[in-house]
Amino acid sequence: AVEAAVEAAERLAAEAAVAEAERLEAEATAREGVEDAQLAVERAAAAADGRSASGPVSATPTRIAAEPSEEEVASFRFAGVRARPRKGIVAAWKSDETYLKPPGSCGTRWPHLSLSVSVECCERCHIYILDTCA
Repeated sequence: AVEAAVEAAERLAAEAAVAEAERLEAEATAREGVEDAQLAVERAAAAADGRSASGPVSATPTRIAAEPSEEEVASFRFAGVRARPRKGIVAAWKSDETYLKPPGSCGTRWPHLSLSVSVECCERCHIYILDTCA
């Protein structure tokens, strides 16, 4: 009877070890799936930025900010100064300048935002907006 109990205990321990090993393997597979998904996102972001996605991916991946920085927000406006006579502000038009928003700098980079470009008070300027905007 003691031998039967020992055999039963050994069998249960072996089954528990196998179940634990299967659980750990399933977790490792799930982690690999998440890492593969993160790699795909990084490569898509690299392609959106115009960088090569075929090269090796660094250990510390480059992340695109969820929101544009203050400097980037300022780049969505190209304007001179509008005259406001009641406030004593004299018009100062931009003249003979070039404004460029390259591909991947507006809606392609932040598709979840409704970005627009404001252009005003310009004369003889060349305006090039080469990305999607709202």
